[in-house]
Amino acid sequence: MSRHRLFPLQDARLGLMLILWTSCCILLVVFRIWRTSSYLYLSLLWNLALAWVPMIAAWLIFWTERRNFASPVGRGLIFLTWFFFFPNAPYIVTDLIHLTPRFGIPVWYDLMVIVYCACTGLVLAFGSLHLMQQVFSSRFGNWSGWLLVGLTIPAASFAIYLGRFLEWNSWDIVLNPWSLIANILSIWRNPLADPAPIGISILLSLFLTLTYGTLSIAVGLKTTAGIEASSMS
Repeated sequence: MSRHRLFPLQDARLGLMLILWTSCCILLVVFRIWRTSSYLYLSLLWNLALAWVPMIAAWLIFWTERRNFASPVGRGLIFLTWFFFFPNAPYIVTDLIHLTPRFGIPVWYDLMVIVYCACTGLVLAFGSLHLMQQVFSSRFGNWSGWLLVGLTIPAASFAIYLGRFLEWNSWDIVLNPWSLIANILSIWRNPLADPAPIGISILLSLFLTLTYGTLSIAVGLKTTAGIEASSMS
């Protein structure tokens, strides 16, 4: 059986788990709103909605790639959507910066709300990156898949800095591109003037790379074990 025939079942399982993750986040935030009458953490659900965009885009590209649907232009537009919205998924990890004791709710509950949402964002990020890596690897070779990973993670880490600390959004690439470009150029024109952009980008890149690499190895070991078991039967 070819590798591609195995993916419909895996897609369904992954989709179900992502829906379960997201449902837990929604319930936690809704309970917090009911308990405190505060909509403060409702922004986490907006961030989760944005985190779903690259996952859906990656699924579309993976699905069209398997069935040879869509034009190169269409795939290119979907890829750009995935690439520019990808930082929204791991971005939720930085919402931990908002954690502070608040009236009407224990701080440990708020911690769990953010952790659930952050983990969901990471799962969405790594799931979409894994799908895109497979698309590139199958079309251009294994090296291209890892090259995509190596370029996407640092770019996303820097974009997370832009979003968290400079309050830029993914859609500013279309709505306000020249101001965004000017801001980026001003940062890199004299990078030693402020260590935050480089420091945050490097540490986030390391975190995302180590986590994604570990998961990739774990998936590879499981796949290898399954192949060996099949060959022995």
